[in-house]
Amino acid sequence: MRANGIPAWLAIVVACIGVVGVLLGGLLQAWRDDRRWNRERENERERWRREEKARWFDKKTETFNHFLTAMDDWTIRLFHPSFAIEVRKPEELAQRASQYLTQIRWMADPATINACARYWRSLSSVSADRADDTPGPTDERTKFFIKLEPAWREIFDKMGPSQELDEAIKTGVRVFHIECIQAVRKELLPEQN
Repeated sequence: MRANGIPAWLAIVVACIGVVGVLLGGLLQAWRDDRRWNRERENERERWRREEKARWFDKKTETFNHFLTAMDDWTIRLFHPSFAIEVRKPEELAQRASQYLTQIRWMADPATINACARYWRSLSSVSADRADDTPGPTDERTKFFIKLEPAWREIFDKMGPSQELDEAIKTGVRVFHIECIQAVRKELLPEQN
């Protein structure tokens, strides 16, 4: 016993409890810090994922916009040359649209790629047909279009006997244009479809 009347063993037990309490408190605080750190790190990763998704969406939107603008310029140049804003050759406009189509092939789903490629091939076939200044018989021209883009067959099958081939071509390009825009819209806004 000590002088103040407290047994020595009790003082040792209280000291041990104090040391264990300090150690447990430190471990508990470290555990809390780890949990908070992991939560903050996961929140940061989630923020980065959202930002990356937003950047990817912006890039896709920009690419689709450039592609459709290039295709519209090309269409205007082919069908309404006097209204063309840019005085570029159809080949230059085709090349510009082709560059954006290449980017689309890396970022879009197969249905969108097919719709955009079909639209590009339809204008490419019109451009090739227009480059040949000697229009042949209608049968030869339709075979030429179908060879370049098989989807033309459906357009020409719907063509009435009195309908001009050039009118059917304009209708076909409109159909391919609408299909492309619908595919792009579905790609960019899947929840609204």
